[in-house]
Amino acid sequence: MTKKVIYDNIPQLVRELFIYDDGTLIWKNTKGRIKGGTVAGSIHDTGYVRIKINNRSFYRSNLIWAYHNDEYPSLEIDHINRIRTDDRIKNLRKLTTSKNQHNKLPNKRPKNPDLPPGIKPQLSGGYQVRISIDGKRITLGTFTTIEEAGEVYQKAKNNIFTEHQII
Repeated sequence: MTKKVIYDNIPQLVRELFIYDDGTLIWKNTKGRIKGGTVAGSIHDTGYVRIKINNRSFYRSNLIWAYHNDEYPSLEIDHINRIRTDDRIKNLRKLTTSKNQHNKLPNKRPKNPDLPPGIKPQLSGGYQVRISIDGKRITLGTFTTIEEAGEVYQKAKNNIFTEHQII
């Protein structure tokens, strides 16, 4: 039988163990190898800061969200400025996975490195514009120029994510 983690008590536990200081969590007390007054966590291979509590690993951003909002996040926590170690509460927001994907830095596109995201060249000529919302791909049309296609994509993205603009 697997042990289910109870997230309801995480906010209380975080406030008992840590002091929040401008995007970092400071251990309150010394326990074993952990010294009180030291910054908690280490940078994981993914670039996010992870903190171990009772042999469970947590993203620091989730713990800071819980500390300030009295709930462990049910959705993903996004870094508005895209800096994975910037866990200041004003830089964190709760988003669905779909909306969070739109704040990612564009991937390198080996087939079409000159094309912006959401734009695909057509064999018949022109450029198709697509955007994904909540796991559903929506085709916005085919346009004759990359510039026109890019404007349509950006306008659609801005309409979808008006309250979540990248700073």
